[in-house]
Amino acid sequence: MFSRYCAKPFTFEQVDVVYEHSNETKVTLDISVRSIETEVKYINTVVGVEIEAQQTVDLLQKMGLNGKKLSAEKISVDVPINRSDVLHPCDIAEDVAIAYGINNIPFAYPSTSTTGGQLTINKISDLVRQEVAQAGYSECLNFALCSIAEITELINRKEGLKEAIQIGIL
Repeated sequence: MFSRYCAKPFTFEQVDVVYEHSNETKVTLDISVRSIETEVKYINTVVGVEIEAQQTVDLLQKMGLNGKKLSAEKISVDVPINRSDVLHPCDIAEDVAIAYGINNIPFAYPSTSTTGGQLTINKISDLVRQEVAQAGYSECLNFALCSIAEITELINRKEGLKEAIQIGIL
């Protein structure tokens, strides 16, 4: 989106990145369009309305997503590079709900009854966080959940793995 400020607006140059450790080459900026297939029944269940496949495609068009009807039960959606927020079928359902009109969706109680509340540890953490901030400290959050490759190989720092804390998979 920053390319609008270039000498030639809306132009950019792709670059080949060669990784020393694997001699692998990746082209960046990847501007290919991703395609996501999803079922109309899933979208209807999430949104809470009954919409046919073609109407779903038409609603997605309002949201800047090109889709096509594969069958009465399935659609395919082309996700452009500027829609990095669309990752899963639930994101497509969200866009359908917005285009349909949130206020047009009929109110319905959930089919199951649940009770919820804040965990005690979270409540205490929020209170402590507020007190510490009022004492003049700043909270610093980072992206702690990264792949091993991201913290070692991709930044050419293989010794970083010794210092990293790893989360095990059960």
